[in-house]
Amino acid sequence: MSQHAITRWLIAVSIGCGGADHPPAPTSSSASERVVERAPTAVGDAASSPSAAPSSAAAVEPPAHRALFQDEPRIRQLALQGFEPAHIVLPRGEGRQKARLALIAHGAGERPEPHCAHYEALLPDDYLLVCTRGYPSNKHLPEAQRGYFYDGHPKLGQELQAIFTVLATEEPYASSVELERALYVGFSQGASMGILALHERPELAAHFNGVLLVDGGAGEWTVSLAKRMAQRDMRVGIVCGQPSCREKAERSRPWLAQAGLAAELRLRTASHSLEGPLGEDVKELLPWLLREPGPATAQ
Repeated sequence: MSQHAITRWLIAVSIGCGGADHPPAPTSSSASERVVERAPTAVGDAASSPSAAPSSAAAVEPPAHRALFQDEPRIRQLALQGFEPAHIVLPRGEGRQKARLALIAHGAGERPEPHCAHYEALLPDDYLLVCTRGYPSNKHLPEAQRGYFYDGHPKLGQELQAIFTVLATEEPYASSVELERALYVGFSQGASMGILALHERPELAAHFNGVLLVDGGAGEWTVSLAKRMAQRDMRVGIVCGQPSCREKAERSRPWLAQAGLAAELRLRTASHSLEGPLGEDVKELLPWLLREPGPATAQ
């Protein structure tokens, strides 16, 4: 083929392929890059964006105690080494990252369940309630008919420590319950035995920053014991309806003041029961003990 013919053939091929006026179609890789770089304009786009995923997950992450407790029965038994099982009520609300803790001790011959039910209605939704059982007064009765008592404050102290051991080492409690700044509530024998246990076991008392003693525990105080509690930033509420409790509370009042302990006393003549006037005093004191709005006024 002559040089002239070759030149004409090359021109024809160039025109047939589109020449320089028709750039090649984009490759699949370049198209993919444009899709990734496109700014999201809808909710669906944000959900598929890698950078949006972490913040979206964090926004809906539930507090730890709800994530762990939501599938559990709220009322159950807590098995303890060496003691009868405690009665517990799991938290209802989602207000905190960890559930707060209240330990509740009943009077001699009583059962833990009514006391848990009483304080469940009074305490905030994010509280885990643990009600101690003690020892049965009559093992020959069916369990549902038995009353329970505490065989001295050393035993009650050991029972409280057994509760903290379980909560600190077993799931779902270990990762979802705040074991410090707890509330201790005692009624009658649970009050007198409980405060003695806290006095004798500083490592146990260190878990609490609020103590409520109802018709008991009013006379188990000295200036030095009150000072020890004051150093832990403890708040103590004492509620009395019985004459003996009122007399002991009046004797303890100057010692509590001398020690600088934050203490509130509610002293009246009332029946030995959480129903009625004593229950109203308890309800009034709880916000102050929990360091929530509604401070109590000294009486």
